[in-house]
Amino acid sequence: MFAARRSWRASFSSFGGKNSTENVGVPVAHFFKIFFWLSIALFFLRAIKNALLRERKRKRAESCVARFSLRISRARRKTLGMSNLMPVNVLKSLPPSNHFAGVFVLKKTATRTAKTGTPFYIIELGDKTGTFSSTVFSDSPLVSELKNISEGAIVRVEGLTENYSGRFSPKLGDIEEISQEEVERDGLAETLVESSPEDFDALCAELDEHLDAIPNAGVQAVARSVFAEIGDVFKSSSAAISMHHAYRHGLLEHSCHLARVARALLPLYPQVDASLAIAGALLHDVGKTVEYTQGMTTRRTRAGILQGHVVLGYRIVRKHCIKNRLGDDLTERLEHIVLSHQGELEWGAAAIAATPEAVFISLVDNFDAKLGMVQAALRNTLASDEFSEFVPGLKAPVLTTPPFPRD
Repeated sequence: MFAARRSWRASFSSFGGKNSTENVGVPVAHFFKIFFWLSIALFFLRAIKNALLRERKRKRAESCVARFSLRISRARRKTLGMSNLMPVNVLKSLPPSNHFAGVFVLKKTATRTAKTGTPFYIIELGDKTGTFSSTVFSDSPLVSELKNISEGAIVRVEGLTENYSGRFSPKLGDIEEISQEEVERDGLAETLVESSPEDFDALCAELDEHLDAIPNAGVQAVARSVFAEIGDVFKSSSAAISMHHAYRHGLLEHSCHLARVARALLPLYPQVDASLAIAGALLHDVGKTVEYTQGMTTRRTRAGILQGHVVLGYRIVRKHCIKNRLGDDLTERLEHIVLSHQGELEWGAAAIAATPEAVFISLVDNFDAKLGMVQAALRNTLASDEFSEFVPGLKAPVLTTPPFPRD
């Protein structure tokens, strides 16, 4: 009996302390301490859980209210019709916190992730007067709307004007896709697609004049043969998605600019053959007629993604050189202009320019592309602003104030 009592006390002693007679109650005290802190922890966990549930219910209620408000707003807009809609250039002139409504083309939708891991959307909207970007966060009721709207769609937008980091970036309150019937009924298409600032008929006539100016009959026949096949698409196509001459008839404008500059500079450089230079100026970007879609927005086609306009243009030019039986040497020189006009391999060139005409065209192409960016920045900047927004292709904003007063 005494042996059993000693082993019982020894077990408590080994659990709780040195002296078996003094520490019998220690394990019981530890148990109550553990129980107390577990109760406190459970209490706080329940409180956090309830708070999260309340927050979730609040967000659901806010989302329902927001959706209900959107329905009311849309119903009110339909009764008001298409009045009071603002183009992009007017929006950019408004001070912050002004309510606006407008109809735009959804040019681009991109998903990004914040530092907290939360996804958000950056959308680009525009019309013929300009473009702007806006951020839509994941808790916005507009997220569900954006998931159902494709790039290139025409949308009606409401929001508040705001600026972020020196750029116009409004806070959107509503976005709704417009049906094709409504677009046609209200004549919206002509207000949405940006076009070349130069006269279209004059550019078409200029293209024919540049073709006539090619001295070599064989090279001229190749150029005319190309435009007989792709002329209509060429004349309406954009020259880029966003970098330069990125609007309807932009490819025609850019190519005519190159031919103008080439013909002005050729007398200074007799080593550059005029026939190859003028033809190269007109043909260097013909691959873009296949690379880009032709519609409300400019996007890359399957062939554009898999091959690119340099290879596509080379194939078009080569086909017509063979068709018109141009000599092997001239064919190779003309093909080389198309393959090398991007200037650098990292810029998309398939080869480095290695003939006088190819070097000439690659430099003239870069010259007009850069000046095209400058011209667009000057057109799209408010008269009250000293600098344009940052231009990625120039890696800088553009000073828009002239050096001398203009009449």
